[in-house]
Amino acid sequence: MLRVDDAAVATSGDRWHRFEQDGHRYAHTIDPRTGAPVADAAASVTVLAADAMHADAWATALTVMGGRAGLEFAHARGLAARFVVREDGRLLESMTEAFRTHLAA
Repeated sequence: MLRVDDAAVATSGDRWHRFEQDGHRYAHTIDPRTGAPVADAAASVTVLAADAMHADAWATALTVMGGRAGLEFAHARGLAARFVVREDGRLLESMTEAFRTHLAA
């Protein structure tokens, strides 16, 4: 659970909106670098920001970057972000310190 005061939350990823083809999972998000759906996206990327527009934009951008690069980017910029990624058939969670401060006790 999150403590949210005067902020917005958005989640992107392929946990709910995706398709599979030839054994590959694709997010509904398009990678602007390739013009193709994001392959092997994080299951979910949740971002807290001052407003919904920024929360949604960052969640989408971090999804496109991927779990590792997106988390590094979020850490470097002080973004409040939580990632759930697939690894060896398991879901693994990681988050920035900025996100951790919003966790309910």
